Formats: sequence, structure tokens, C-alpha cells
Amino acid sequence: MQGDMMWDVYFPEPGSNKPAFSNDELPLLLTNTLAATARAAPGEKLTAIRFNLQGNRARADVGLATTGSRELSFDARTGEVFDESAPGAEPKSLRARLWTVMIKLHRGDIVGVTGQWLGLVCGLALLTLAITGVVLYLQLFRHRAKSGRHSLFW
Repeated sequence: MQGDMMWDVYFPEPGSNKPAFSNDELPLLLTNTLAATARAAPGEKLTAIRFNLQGNRARADVGLATTGSRELSFDARTGEVFDESAPGAEPKSLRARLWTVMIKLHRGDIVGVTGQWLGLVCGLALLTLAITGVVLYLQLFRHRAKSGRHSLFW
């Protein structure tokens, strides 16, 4: 989804004949995807829409702004739920699946809300340690300066 996968989109290899969407087709794909998302997750806010060609099928992955960071997949041409086992459908690549797992692990989504709270607590603990470390160093530096030792490090 991100990083070097996006690089391939903006800077394709010379001479590569990868299938692509036509500019005329994109508004229809977007309309079908938004309608399918409204049916599958009414009232949900979207965070991202990503279009891919999987075989000869147009796949739309929609990120939802729910607590669990859900992602829905649709056939962008028909608006139906994308079935990985359908003829002509290729499953997500190993790289894409690993990227999804890494993002969920990084955000704490794998453990749900508990993981997100744990990430918040760890982040606050790290910030507290950094601030108290600077405060303690400045106190020690002042005491050293009063005793005549003016070097930054002892």
C-alpha cells in the first residue's frame, strides 16, 4: 500500500506493460465503491480508498475510521464484496499482507483498544523519562558548577 509499492505507481519500470485503469473509468469505479461502502458500513467515515487491478478485476480497498481500523474490499466495477476465491481474482501479495500486519502492529490494532491504550501509556512514559532525565541532568550540572567543575560530562 505505502512506500515502495507507491513508488511503482508513480515511477513504473520502463517497458512494463502493467494493466491500468482508464481515466474515463475512474469516476464510475469511485461511485460504485462509495455506494458499496455506504451499504456495507452505513454512517462510517472513510480514511482511504485504494484501487488495484487483480487479474482482470478492479479491486477497491476502503479504510474505515473505526476503532479497529477496518478495511473492506469490493469489486469496484460491480460494487460487490471482493471475493478472493472468485475466478480471475488474485489474492493480496505477501508483501501487501505483511505491510497490513506491520501497520496494525505499529498502531496497536492487533490487540484492539487495549493495544492502543498500551501504546499511549508507553508513549507518555517515554516522554516522562525524557523530561525528567533533562531536569535531573540540569540539577546535577548546577551542583557540579557550584563545586568548580564546569565540564558538560563528568
